[in-house]
Amino acid sequence: MKLILKIHKYFGLFATLTVLLVSATGVLLVHAKSLNLKKTTFRLPGAAAPRTADAFDLLAAPAGMLSATKQGVFLQEEEGWRLVLDASANRLSAVGGEHLAFAKEGLFSSRDGGRTWTAELAGSEARAAAMTPRGLAAATADGVYARREGRWERLAAFERDPNVRDLLPAGEGMILAAKEGVLILDAGGRVTTTTLPLEAGKNRMDLGKLVLDLHTGEFFGPWFFLFVDLTGLALIALSLSGVYIWYRPWMARRQARARNAAAEAARKVSAPIIARLSDSRNSRVGAGPTA
Repeated sequence: MKLILKIHKYFGLFATLTVLLVSATGVLLVHAKSLNLKKTTFRLPGAAAPRTADAFDLLAAPAGMLSATKQGVFLQEEEGWRLVLDASANRLSAVGGEHLAFAKEGLFSSRDGGRTWTAELAGSEARAAAMTPRGLAAATADGVYARREGRWERLAAFERDPNVRDLLPAGEGMILAAKEGVLILDAGGRVTTTTLPLEAGKNRMDLGKLVLDLHTGEFFGPWFFLFVDLTGLALIALSLSGVYIWYRPWMARRQARARNAAAEAARKVSAPIIARLSDSRNSRVGAGPTA
């Protein structure tokens, strides 16, 4: 029984770090969008730091080849690759004589073949852009915008990010391809969702996406996020309280051993002194009174 208790204790302590890591990151993943985790960047130290840029897209430009990466937009010149835009871009496009970079920080444009870049729409992740009768139109995480005479105006706002992937003009309005289906934007700025129906057996989902949605609770809907939060916090509390339950008696035993050792050391130091005092008293008693 003692062996089982030891196995339970030490394996539990070993697993605590993993439980804390999985629980804390799980809670953060549930709220990744609201916390803007994908828009927050930081530098990793040492061996954990990336050694090369994570490339997403390529585009030929007059100045040379452009590459959109998580670390920025690079331009290939005779001397090699050079960072020309310090923004996390995942897509490049050439629209109306401009070169566009779709980044987490917003939409950027270049009018000199990719050498220099100007922020067009800042503060919201740029998703798609196209030339329309209203001019250059762009879809971001929070709405659809159109540029007229160098100024941007919002045509429609999104209550929640539909994750637009493409944008095309459609008469006086626009049609957008998104994660939630096809969105129709009319001339009045109203957005309606057109469902693309799936036949039985066609509604397949890749296993990696399914596992991630189950882990974060997105598979069950927004209401389930609270349950995931409470579960994650409960696991964190159980792990920390378990460490405390182990640590408190361990520290008490350590302190008791220290007190016992100190008492034993004091006894060893005081024993010779007590013995000499005792011998001194005995010698005086043995000598008796003098004549």
